[in-house]
Amino acid sequence: MKAILIAALFASPAFASDGISTTGPLTDADFLRLLTCGAAPADACQMDPVKWANPGQLTISFGPVPKGYPADKASQINAAIDRAVADINSLGTAVRLRRAAHTDATSIALRPTLFYENDVVTGEPGVQDGQQIGAGYVYVYWDADKTLSQSTILIAQDIGLTEINSIVLEEITQSLGFLFDIENSTYENVSIFAQDSNSVLSLTGQDAAVLRLYYPN
Repeated sequence: MKAILIAALFASPAFASDGISTTGPLTDADFLRLLTCGAAPADACQMDPVKWANPGQLTISFGPVPKGYPADKASQINAAIDRAVADINSLGTAVRLRRAAHTDATSIALRPTLFYENDVVTGEPGVQDGQQIGAGYVYVYWDADKTLSQSTILIAQDIGLTEINSIVLEEITQSLGFLFDIENSTYENVSIFAQDSNSVLSLTGQDAAVLRLYYPN
């Protein structure tokens, strides 16, 4: 559920390791603002929102799978990417994700890692050393104009099999620019962005609404 983010052009880290705390239901506009700039209603943004300039041409790859990574988990992660891509592409937004080989230059590179949840990452391509990962972890780069340019998603070796579908969907969705989680009991087991739950399997309700607001077709 944790995301560590860095702006590549300036090499200046920004992070969202904890959810933004709120109470009760938010409006769609407030929910979108929280997810993209890290602000509770009436609070100042922690960062400027970032997004893909050409969301209709995004590619996502899987792998390589490191030797020693559990084969059953790798297989489920690969299948979970297909489900997440289909779910996101069905929402009627401007976003269109397409699978590509990991040997290609892709917008979003998702791969298993031999690191465990809460480990500090070193030696992972596309990720700055010294970052602590969760079960899933997204690391994004953007340019001076706040345009996303690259995303790397890592899936920890000890991820629970029952969490894979939800976490893969969450990390791919967050890589679209929704970089903050929400800490609010109203959203637990309802929103993919809830800080403390990994049970949501599709983007519905306000999750779907904020994607349509951020990437209108």
